[in-house]
Amino acid sequence: MASRKSKQPPKRLGEITANLTGILSAFAIAFSGLFLVQDRLLQEQERLLESGGLMELPQTGTTDAAESVEVSLKDSLTESELLQLVRNLDQKNEVNLHEPLEGQLTMIQAIDLGKTWLEEFFLSGLVSSGFPTGEYRASCYLWTPETADTDPETSPWLSCWTVSLNSQNLTASLTLNAVSGQVLDASVSCSSSVLRPDEDSLLALLEKYALSFHLEGDDILISFEDKDNHTNGLLCYQSIGTCGIYAGIQADTLIFIGTDTEISSYMERFQVHLYLSPGLKIH
Repeated sequence: MASRKSKQPPKRLGEITANLTGILSAFAIAFSGLFLVQDRLLQEQERLLESGGLMELPQTGTTDAAESVEVSLKDSLTESELLQLVRNLDQKNEVNLHEPLEGQLTMIQAIDLGKTWLEEFFLSGLVSSGFPTGEYRASCYLWTPETADTDPETSPWLSCWTVSLNSQNLTASLTLNAVSGQVLDASVSCSSSVLRPDEDSLLALLEKYALSFHLEGDDILISFEDKDNHTNGLLCYQSIGTCGIYAGIQADTLIFIGTDTEISSYMERFQVHLYLSPGLKIH
């Protein structure tokens, strides 16, 4: 007896093939979308977190600058809080890195605040016209001095953000309090052909910096003569409050001379260091 083979009607077979094709296409589209989303997230994560949080900041005044986060600052530190923090900073050797806690500035806020302080507070008093900063390359990290006696979760004001800003003309390293946003230390270096302030403007900057901490006390200005004639240095202190805190400024013009076969290079860099100290120090 001949065996009987069952056959699917051609129409039924075409419907099954079409359904399978549709299902496979749907899976392909879904997986493609998932991979695209993951790829975008990875790219964004690398953009923000690579090398400790590197970002490209747009030039002030561009439409992209409107995307920066508005910073809402807390009240200034009290004199006792500032004194403890300054002592910790003065003695620190190692630091403990940590993520932002409740009530502390985020990374974006710290960078945005540092950029604003640099351009509107620091440079505005030292240059008569707009400073050609261009775009910045920024990096930052949040830390607590290892010498701190309390945990940052119980005393969040002991933490600080270190923000580094670099452009074609300028290099700056700023230390901001993680709660108040006050700049506790600022080292700025740039070409002396662009920035070369006189002594009066530097002393005015020191006074403005001391007043930014909003502490009442005797207004005492102490100047030390810099005996190094090669740097044209300036070293001055101004008292803050009544507990022995001083705001200091140190300014130097550094000269770099290099030779490459028959070509000689000459460059001057002007450096300004603003900082807080629990006592007078001669660097």
